[in-house]
Amino acid sequence: MQELDCRVLSRKANVARVRPALPLDPDPINPLLDTTLASMSTGGFVLSGVEDIDGCLSAQS
Repeated sequence: MQELDCRVLSRKANVARVRPALPLDPDPINPLLDTTLASMSTGGFVLSGVEDIDGCLSAQS
């Protein structure tokens, strides 16, 4: 997760993304915008934010 200039939200936002196996491959899933760490335990964690799918923002966790 890192803070980036987000063109979809027209401001800076925390963005979480899954990196591809090879550097030139596309991202395997869409990045999560306005990301916050919702919960964390010894077995995992939950990130919450919004996802941009063809110009429509959807809440995701």
